[in-house]
Amino acid sequence: MKYRLGLDIGTNSIGWTAVTVDANGRPNGVLGQGVRIFSDGRNPKDGSSLAVQRRVPRGMRRRRDRYLDRRNELMEALIALGLMPPDEDGRKGLESLDPYELRAKAVHAALTPHELGRTLFHLNQRRGFKSNRKTDKDADNSKIQPKIDELRYRIAQSGAKTLGEYLHKRRLKGKMVRARPEAGFYPDRALYEDEFEEICKVQALHHLLRASQWDDLKDIIFYQRPLKPVDPGWCLLEDGERRAHRALPLAQEFRMVQEANNLRILFLGEPARRLTQQQRDKVLNDLRTKKELKLEQLVKLLKLPSGTRINLLDENRSALKGDETASRLSHKDIFGKNWHGLSLARRTEIVHQLIETEKPEEIERIAKAEWALDEPAAKKIAATSLPEGYARLSEKAIAKLLPIMEEQGLNYAEAVAEVPDYGSHSDFRPDKALDTLPYYGAILTRQVVGGDATKPKDDTVAHYGRIANPTVHIGLGQVRRVVNALVKA
Repeated sequence: MKYRLGLDIGTNSIGWTAVTVDANGRPNGVLGQGVRIFSDGRNPKDGSSLAVQRRVPRGMRRRRDRYLDRRNELMEALIALGLMPPDEDGRKGLESLDPYELRAKAVHAALTPHELGRTLFHLNQRRGFKSNRKTDKDADNSKIQPKIDELRYRIAQSGAKTLGEYLHKRRLKGKMVRARPEAGFYPDRALYEDEFEEICKVQALHHLLRASQWDDLKDIIFYQRPLKPVDPGWCLLEDGERRAHRALPLAQEFRMVQEANNLRILFLGEPARRLTQQQRDKVLNDLRTKKELKLEQLVKLLKLPSGTRINLLDENRSALKGDETASRLSHKDIFGKNWHGLSLARRTEIVHQLIETEKPEEIERIAKAEWALDEPAAKKIAATSLPEGYARLSEKAIAKLLPIMEEQGLNYAEAVAEVPDYGSHSDFRPDKALDTLPYYGAILTRQVVGGDATKPKDDTVAHYGRIANPTVHIGLGQVRRVVNALVKA
């Protein structure tokens, strides 16, 4: 008996019908039909992933656990160095000391060992905000950085040597010293690190601590875990190559050329018409220097009659995206017009450094030393975020396809067919059929991320990875359940 299975796959249901077929493949009877209903993994109120609701509390628990671990590690180190009493009662007795008074005194005069320990312990409790370029957005930096700069100015105006001394002066006046919104100031990590260095400089003259021991204490207090690297996934066309970051100049150019080649002019009663080479080049030149190209600007640029329709633009999409990376880095306060004069290799190198570097202060140093930017421009570029995410292709694949698409005006599918090694842009079927559906990650190896081949295959998600969209991940899993159950039946 031969049969054919039809599936209607939705976000939270799969409808199925199995029909028998005759020798010519025509349906001649119904074997069965039904519907499987499941959760789409999203909050019904706002459509957000349920994983987000779990991730936020999990992140809070981890931060709390790491803080407690760091506090315990510092306490053990202080006890070992004689800067804290070994007994708990003795340590409890130090809580009566005013830590702000000790921090102010520490940069001018000698402290007792236990006073110094209490001071360093308090620095660990309040170690300030540390910006990370990969996670902190422009909007956040625009709100926080002015408050940090204002606090630095206040400290300088007050005559205090450190943040701790400044806060002690505020405390004596009855003002708030905790960094809360109503306090009107925002200390960053660098202020605390500067204070630690100043305390070290003064107290090293009065305590028998080696330089390496001071360094160990600083590492415990200010250590920041690097971000877990994002898995970009595998290139669809090149085996063993990772996908290119969207911010790279090559990826931006590929996207713009792809969209320009896909543009069609629509006249009533006539077939859709491709852009001429000259028209397409006009569009590309405009996109390379702008954040976006609106529909009315496109019609004017190509000198088309008023009311002309463009295939990619409608009421849901009114503009084509330009070079997002260039529009940000060619800002007059950063590289300006000089950005467009740099070679592709140089622009790519700069963007790679911006993508891979977490610390704003490191970007500022590189910007001044290697990119010849002045102080304001260096600060501006360190606070500028780039487009997020990854393309579906690697830099290697893009480098092969882009010249073909630029020179011949071909779309993506046509260009892929021109490369002998690729064959097809979408046909990735295996050489032989399978009896049952396996976990989708075993087949869609180039569409999944986060796999680790060292993990056991029984743990399918950990071993093969998964598609990032939770609805698609769940839906493909449910397709597997339905199909395999029907195969067995």
